[in-house]
Amino acid sequence: MTAGRALAASSRRACQAASIDYGLHGREHDMERWYLATPLALILHQIDAVFWQEWAMFHVPGGIQGFLLFNLFAVGAVLWGYRQIVLGTSTARSYALACGGLGIGTALIHLAFALFGRSEFHLPLSIAVLLAGFVSGGGLLLKLRPR
Repeated sequence: MTAGRALAASSRRACQAASIDYGLHGREHDMERWYLATPLALILHQIDAVFWQEWAMFHVPGGIQGFLLFNLFAVGAVLWGYRQIVLGTSTARSYALACGGLGIGTALIHLAFALFGRSEFHLPLSIAVLLAGFVSGGGLLLKLRPR
């Protein structure tokens, strides 16, 4: 066999996709995806919240400064939770439960504001981001159900 043929054969073997059996890890991988989607929606919502001046809606002490301080801890905790999910630590389930509840709770709180006549977060993408948080948070909580 020539060197060229050997290289071509080696390349073909390297490019063939091997099927991966995730076994139990497949469920954990699904939870990781749902967990990633939920903070993404929550962080996008917090970016949108700056436009709507959410600190005024919730009467956050310190105004924008208090809002930023809250987000420092909230976003930090959610990102730390993602690390726990990826590493499969003993606290991963608790972080997933909190994050899923946060996604659903954020959407429900803003739905209540809308029902009481508030006009914030009524733009199509604002609604889509809140809906994404609700759906991804629900998906995350469903992944936590015992089987």
